[in-house]
Amino acid sequence: MLAAGLAVLAILEIALFVRRRASSDETVWACIRRTLMLLIVAVMVLTPSVVSSTTSQAINATDVIVAVDTTGSMAVADATYGSEKTITRIDAARQAVHDVTAAYPDASFAALRFGASGTLDVPLTPDAPAIDNWANTLAVEATSVSAGSSLDAPIDQLLLTVKSIREAHPDDAIVLYLITDGEQTSNVTRRTFSSLRQYLNDGFTVGVGSTEGGKIPVIADGVSAGDSNTTDHWVVDPDTGEPGISKMDEKN
Repeated sequence: MLAAGLAVLAILEIALFVRRRASSDETVWACIRRTLMLLIVAVMVLTPSVVSSTTSQAINATDVIVAVDTTGSMAVADATYGSEKTITRIDAARQAVHDVTAAYPDASFAALRFGASGTLDVPLTPDAPAIDNWANTLAVEATSVSAGSSLDAPIDQLLLTVKSIREAHPDDAIVLYLITDGEQTSNVTRRTFSSLRQYLNDGFTVGVGSTEGGKIPVIADGVSAGDSNTTDHWVVDPDTGEPGISKMDEKN
């Protein structure tokens, strides 16, 4: 229909040119040019065409927050990670951090540790090697400052961190990885992590340790978990007078 209309317009152009030729300064070339334009467009309309739908999807950046438990129980050597070799829980946590950074090659990362309280060690950065280096230097807190394990210790710092990231990058996907043995020894009622939901897109818990558990080495100030395990000094359970046994709590 459109092509026929264009062809009619081309014929009208010629007819009008002939009719007005005596009283108009229009040249033959101008008439031919307009007629050819109409005919070419008519031919274009008649050519086959394929209608296809296109979709576009916005690709949001991903911001990954890694929170690692550094309470004294993370020095227990009852964990395995990727092999049957037994390692300390903090060593397993370090390897887990490396796997997280490798799984998000184009992401930005923030890293915090928590023991008696939560501490943001590395603010949001696209520098994944900085997070790996941070993981390599992680050490459990000294026994002298340990006040028992409370899984809600990182909540306040996590809330501040994830809120600031969301405000600065409202379109980003924010993911939390919480790496812990899940042990709760504090008598204080544990708070939930529900306050983080409005800012997070997803969250994962990585459990380290074993349900059989192991003895907790005494960690002196400035001594790493690996060094402490070469001694026979263990945290004593005040109720039994025997070395306390720490177990990974899968329910938590």
